[in-house]
Amino acid sequence: IDNGRVRLAIAPDFSGATVRWEEGGVNHLLSPYPEKGAFSWISPWYGGITPVAFLRGVDDGPPGKLDRESFTARAVSVEGAQGIAWHGVRLRAELQREQLRGLAVTLDYVTVADSNVLKLVYRVHNSTTARRRLSIGWTTFWQPGGSSDYNTLYGADYNRRPNPWFAWTAAGHWVAVHNPQTGHAVLLVSRYPKALAMDWGKPGNHMGWISAVTVQPQATLTRSAYVVLCESLDAARPYEALRELEEDPA
Repeated sequence: IDNGRVRLAIAPDFSGATVRWEEGGVNHLLSPYPEKGAFSWISPWYGGITPVAFLRGVDDGPPGKLDRESFTARAVSVEGAQGIAWHGVRLRAELQREQLRGLAVTLDYVTVADSNVLKLVYRVHNSTTARRRLSIGWTTFWQPGGSSDYNTLYGADYNRRPNPWFAWTAAGHWVAVHNPQTGHAVLLVSRYPKALAMDWGKPGNHMGWISAVTVQPQATLTRSAYVVLCESLDAARPYEALRELEEDPA
């Protein structure tokens, strides 16, 4: 995706991850693409912006249950609830894992012209006659300005600098990662208060959005979030207002 300001690379066969966010000649996403990697206790690790699905009630963690699924991809143009025209890529997978059969996942990575905003849309369609419970979302890994060494996490009442101790903290509607060395900051925000400040200890500070959901029989559930890259933390904070945007229809 090239919107005139940023270039984004989405890899359907790499767990459906967004692996590059290029602006100013720098890739601000941290990913081992094209080879799978390891990160802390995650293996395989895809990095970037990786969609995840977990089984509720199961001791399950990243990379989740989508990494072995097969995604198709196509260009997409959609009009949001506010009349905004979004353009990008839509991925779709009919889930094949035994515990997830009967579910289909559709993922939109869309943006607008000359924008520093990427909209993430996650839809789960349940074609069965039973309610299906799972956790969905994204894990995201960043090197704002080209380095992840000094990533600092921020939330409404939260500030966590690099340290050796692992901790995931619920951050409400938004969370940000800031590199004080380069000045760049990334904000992840959603109307659904499931943002996560993800401190992996020595491997560094990153972000996620993960929510437990119940999908009714013969129904589609939609969740969305926005990711914004700015040249400073002060410039990123006003984008918290994106949480006020209405949900788009399925």
